[in-house]
Amino acid sequence: MKRTLIVSAILVGSIVPASGGSAEAPRYHSPDSDITRVQLGGVWKEGARSGQYRAVVRTNCVNDCYDELFIEWLGPAGAKRAVVAAKRVDQVGGQKQILDLQFVAGKGENHLEVSHRKGGEETSDHWTICLALEGPSKYASADGTCRR
Repeated sequence: MKRTLIVSAILVGSIVPASGGSAEAPRYHSPDSDITRVQLGGVWKEGARSGQYRAVVRTNCVNDCYDELFIEWLGPAGAKRAVVAAKRVDQVGGQKQILDLQFVAGKGENHLEVSHRKGGEETSDHWTICLALEGPSKYASADGTCRR
C-alpha cells in the first residue's frame, strides 16, 4: 500500500505544472494575419446539401495596402463547420480597397453587395458591385447595388 501511494504522488507531481515561477501563459496567434474581415450571411442549398456563405477579405500590404475578396460556402450549421467550396472574386480586381460588404437577402435569393475603390486613401474612385450567390462555387456579378 505504501509503495502505491508513493508512486501515485510521484506521477501526479510530474503531471501537474509547478506553480509560481515566471512561466508566461501561451498567447493566441491568428493563423491568417492577413485576414482583415470575415462576414457570415445567407444560406445556400444544393440538393440535400446546405450551409451558409462567408465573405473573407485578405489585405496585403507592401507599399500600399490592397484587398482581395473570397466567397466561402460553409457546411451546415450545427455540424463541424467546414469549407465546402471557396472562390476568389475576380470582379473586385487588383489594387482595390474594400470599403463595405453587406449580405442582402430577398425572395429566396442571396446577394453580397461590395463597395470598393481603386488605389489608396487619396482616390475618390468608388464602385459597387452585386454578387448573386448560388450553390457551391457559383455566383454572378453585376455593377451597381443589389435589389432590395
